[in-house]
Amino acid sequence: MNKKYMPSALILYLNYFIHGIGCSILGQAVIKEALAASWGVEAMAITAISAALGLGRLIALPFAGPLSDKLGRRISTAIGSGSYAIYLIGLALAFNAGTNGGYTIAYVCAIIGGIANSFLDTGIYPAVAEIIYKAPGVATMGIKFFIAIAQMILPFVLGATVATTAATESDVIYVPTDNTVASNTEIINNICLPAKVPVITGEEGICSGCGVATLSISYYDLGVTTGKMAVKILKDGEDISTMPIEYAPNFTKEYNKDICEELGIEVPDDYVAIGEAAEETAK
Repeated sequence: MNKKYMPSALILYLNYFIHGIGCSILGQAVIKEALAASWGVEAMAITAISAALGLGRLIALPFAGPLSDKLGRRISTAIGSGSYAIYLIGLALAFNAGTNGGYTIAYVCAIIGGIANSFLDTGIYPAVAEIIYKAPGVATMGIKFFIAIAQMILPFVLGATVATTAATESDVIYVPTDNTVASNTEIINNICLPAKVPVITGEEGICSGCGVATLSISYYDLGVTTGKMAVKILKDGEDISTMPIEYAPNFTKEYNKDICEELGIEVPDDYVAIGEAAEETAK
């Protein structure tokens, strides 16, 4: 291992930290919905932007490697980093462009992002392997480590950012059942509670972490209803395209006792404190 080049290796790894953010940001539900609303398209259309990243990689693969060998790792890495900057800045500009070509701008920039990824691979993989030449496997795992760290941190950063903006601009916040929210209830509560902004949630689990009240469903009852629908299709031969939409049969009015007391909220009599509903059911 050439220790004097370790700072350079760290900088190279940081490129993959940014890469991890760039690849996973389009997969976040809150980002997909915001982009779809801005560009006037369906949320599923954002998947094509993600696919454009792969298209860009395919376009660059035939020549990125040979150019890296001919021009050197430094130039290849610089091309990749510069292209990634275009991709991330382009996404921001595309969002602001809205329906005036925003989707097209994002698609082109995503292709550039895929090209960036190919150049980063052909520049950084061999470079870190040459720096940490006694443990090339460790050098490669370091790249995956920085990607994983970025993908782990991103949902928390998004949760804090969205919660801070919402708490600043809202009198009350409603959050539906959402995995990103469920992973960030503590962050949301730490932002909204000091700001005295009540949060109404879509289900009990999120409400217990950051909410004031919820009309909670039973996932067990929902599973039973789903199973009965499956029987109608698989056994009775019903046409799925003509079957009516079914909903959870029961809802429970619940509230978070601690947060309501903290905010001084008077709870209606027909609401039950979270936890007490389960105790009553058990009895």
